[in-house]
Amino acid sequence: PEASENDKFVALTFLRNAEVSAKGQLPFCQDTGTAVIVGKKGQQVWTEGNDEEALSKGVFKTYTEE
Repeated sequence: PEASENDKFVALTFLRNAEVSAKGQLPFCQDTGTAVIVGKKGQQVWTEGNDEEALSKGVFKTYTEE
């Protein structure tokens, strides 16, 4: 079967997204519901608590709030 215009659009979007991802600018697919967090903290920056847990809770809150 031939590809519809929507099929072609989706395929082209995937290819463009892959090109951007290959340059390290963005995650491959931002609409999968998987949050990708990149954080940098200097050696002299001290935080209280568990950074991983705080980030996870922040993502959960963001995805569940309306």
